[in-house]
Amino acid sequence: MDLDDLVLAVQAGDTRAWKQLVPRIANLIRPQFRRHFGEADTNDLIQATLLVVFRKLPKFQVEAGRPVTNWVRTIARIQVQDELRKRGRRHRLEDEVAEARQTPSTGLSSRIDRNERLDLINAGIDELDSRSRRVVENDLDEGDLDEFADSEGIKRGSVRARRSRALGKLRRVVGKLRKHDRDRTPTPPKT
Repeated sequence: MDLDDLVLAVQAGDTRAWKQLVPRIANLIRPQFRRHFGEADTNDLIQATLLVVFRKLPKFQVEAGRPVTNWVRTIARIQVQDELRKRGRRHRLEDEVAEARQTPSTGLSSRIDRNERLDLINAGIDELDSRSRRVVENDLDEGDLDEFADSEGIKRGSVRARRSRALGKLRRVVGKLRKHDRDRTPTPPKT
C-alpha cells in the first residue's frame, strides 16, 4: 500500500493502517530532523510531527497532485523551524543571563533597575488588546503553537503574524511607558 492508500484507510478507521503508516512517516521525515538535531531530539520531533499528523489527518484530503509526502514533510519542516526558533530564543536568553551574571547585580540600584524594567513589561502587557495579550502570554508560558491556534480558531501562520504584531505593540507600549516615567521622574534639587 502506498502512503495515500494508507491515509485513506486510516481515515476510514482502520487501526492496522495507522500502525503501518507511523513507521513509514517516521522514516520519511527522519532525514529532515537529522540534518539539524541529534538522535534524541530527532526522535522527539518525529513524535511531535506524528501528533500533528494524527490530529490533522481527518481533515486532510488525498488528491492527485497533492501527495501525502509533501504534506507530511511540510509539517516536519515547520517543526524544525519552530525548534530552531525556540533554541535561538533560549540561546539569546542564556547570553543575557550570562551577561547579567558578569555584571554585579548585588547593588540596590541594579536591582531597582531590573524590577522597574519588569514592571514596565508587565504594565505593557496589561495595555495590549486581549488578542495580543493572549499570544504574548502563550509565548511566556511556552505554550504549544498548534494548541493555541486551535483554541483561537486560526491557522498556525496567523499565530505567528499575531505574535509578531503583538511584540511590536509591546515594544512601542513599553517605550512610551519608559519615556513617560522618565518625564515624570523629578530631578533632585541642587543643594
